[in-house]
Amino acid sequence: MNFRYNSYIWILIASSAVTLSLGMYALLRRNNSRGAKSFILSMLVLTIWSLGNALEMSAIDFSTKLFWANIQYFAYCYSPVTLTILCMQFTGYDAWVRNRKVLWIAVIPTVIILLVWTDLIHGLIRYDMHMDYSGSFPVIAKKYGPFFYIHAVYSHMLNIAAWVLLIRAIFFKNTIYRNQAVALFIGLNLIVIPNLLYISGLSPIKRMDITPVCFGPAGFIAAWGIFRYKLFDLVPLARETVIETMDAGVMVLDLQDRIMDINPAFGKIIGLNASQASAGRADEVLGKLPELARACVDRNVTHTEFTIVTAEASKIYEVFLSPLIDKKDILVGSLE
Repeated sequence: MNFRYNSYIWILIASSAVTLSLGMYALLRRNNSRGAKSFILSMLVLTIWSLGNALEMSAIDFSTKLFWANIQYFAYCYSPVTLTILCMQFTGYDAWVRNRKVLWIAVIPTVIILLVWTDLIHGLIRYDMHMDYSGSFPVIAKKYGPFFYIHAVYSHMLNIAAWVLLIRAIFFKNTIYRNQAVALFIGLNLIVIPNLLYISGLSPIKRMDITPVCFGPAGFIAAWGIFRYKLFDLVPLARETVIETMDAGVMVLDLQDRIMDINPAFGKIIGLNASQASAGRADEVLGKLPELARACVDRNVTHTEFTIVTAEASKIYEVFLSPLIDKKDILVGSLE
């Protein structure tokens, strides 16, 4: 492998240092928090992207450049997947993530990666590749095959899905996820928009994908979300030791009357676990318990009772409903 010094690589190294540091922080300090694993994976693939881009820029021969260009496809393909999953977890759709079916969205990216590494045989991703020495540094000139456009469309469909989730969270007034959604939305745009400009040929800097340069600012936005808005603290640290072991049932609703969380005791009462109940509307999930369902959607109710009749016994449950208020005295949900 042959390399030549290029001052541009220091910007890429700085970006990779930011994303790697954030990933390590999440791994060492927040590994068990909601969304931490998808955040760690997101930071890892962005680090691979920026470091791979630095090494591709520094390489001077075709085989070395192609190798590091191919390495970057792991990030090209999987970053939309990990970022979309991250956005799902922080906008109230983490139940979808707990359902392993969400991993199906990684199938097409995996196929694309396999095609990339066998590209010289079939040219389905890139073809007519050769060195171009006409600029200030050598690049691989290429034409794109049909599967590259499948990859591009699919990746940006995932990005659009992430955008929609975040916009919904931002504009649902006072949602418990709003501040986190704003931080993620800004960071996502710093990654997606430069890449769209590069793919469409509208980038102000020709012959160069500036997307990895933006990972540093995007990483700082993520850090802002972590430290300013407690991105990994949506669920209090004491939850596992207090709420999970309580004999009393607990359910948390957002302002749209969606079930955000339940503890095992409440799940036992209604016959559902947290992954089955989360993100569903209370009046739909609790349809077999009409008294409880009505109380959940009526803001004026603070106390009610409901009865569950089984073959063995008839049990009467007493329910207390309390508003959830944030530090700014803004209503963000309710606790049952």
